[in-house]
Amino acid sequence: MKRLLLIISVLALAACGKDISAPQSGCGDIVISIATPNTKSAKDGDIIKSLRIYLTDTDKKIVRVISKSVANFGPENDGIEMTGTESATARFNNVERGYYKLYFIANSDALSDYAVGGTIDEDASITYGTGFDDNSGMPLSLVKDIQVGPGKNMVEAPLIRLCSRIRVTVKNGTLDKMVWIKDINLNAIRPDISYLFPHDDFCSGASHS
Repeated sequence: MKRLLLIISVLALAACGKDISAPQSGCGDIVISIATPNTKSAKDGDIIKSLRIYLTDTDKKIVRVISKSVANFGPENDGIEMTGTESATARFNNVERGYYKLYFIANSDALSDYAVGGTIDEDASITYGTGFDDNSGMPLSLVKDIQVGPGKNMVEAPLIRLCSRIRVTVKNGTLDKMVWIKDINLNAIRPDISYLFPHDDFCSGASHS
């Protein structure tokens, strides 16, 4: 009886010393559901024209990259499948269990020269050009921390607008006079560059037009 109690005590101590929250060895799949901001109309710019997703380790080193142009989407291949003009599904298959970051960049060529082995630091002053039109689409991004465990790891990724579009309508409110509006001048309000990821301050070195 004493020997049985001793064995139980040893097993209990071994279990207490094990961090059950730490990822174990092995692989898992990352399945990502991507959506643009919920706006009244996709005409406002929230159409995914281009998309890249970077998977980095805890040191922010890029371990994988996928883009909208990657074909052969499915359980055997990493890639992105567009499920509409404003939504997509992405996969990273057979990823070592552990902690990672996902970086999403849509409708912008920012970081397009970053490849596997490079390092991304969202706290650094990484910028993008703010100019866009209906052909390029409104720039969108997102940073997300994830933990990869066994099996399928489902991730929701609601992309965030990096800028906004302002439409101004000017009407002549003078009812009893025929006053024609010939031209309108607006102050320079659009910076030429801004931060790619959330930042606590304004982008230094930006000029307005």
